[in-house]
Amino acid sequence: MVLSMVDAMPNQPMTSRRIALFVMIASVCLLQGCMLHRSPASIRRSLLKRTPIGTNYEVVEAFVKKERWQPIPYPRLDVPFAPNPKENAGSAPTVEVRQTIQVYLGDYGGVLPFYMIEVYGCWLFDTNHQLIEVCVFKHICDL
Repeated sequence: MVLSMVDAMPNQPMTSRRIALFVMIASVCLLQGCMLHRSPASIRRSLLKRTPIGTNYEVVEAFVKKERWQPIPYPRLDVPFAPNPKENAGSAPTVEVRQTIQVYLGDYGGVLPFYMIEVYGCWLFDTNHQLIEVCVFKHICDL
């Protein structure tokens, strides 16, 4: 689709066509990675706007499917937190956690080319299948 948009400008000089192509590709890349580059607290706020505390399990499950995020097939009831609090958002619940939905939100490259940052989201539910916490954490992976 990007190439067809550039090809639709046959009278443009080659430099203008290349600039247009670069801008289109950069825009797509930027929009795709914008959410993941934000802080975990900002990502968490965004998820809470769409799945507020008290939301039923089935509603959150439908939201995850709509976003095309794949739940982790072996969810753990413990939520991992790295030693660096900047890499995590959310807190340990004070009530019993009965269910979780953990998803891989995506990844992006770090500043240096030999590592990437994976971003995960986790919704925690109580015994009544109501959402009690949303956690977001980032994990740095060496390539």
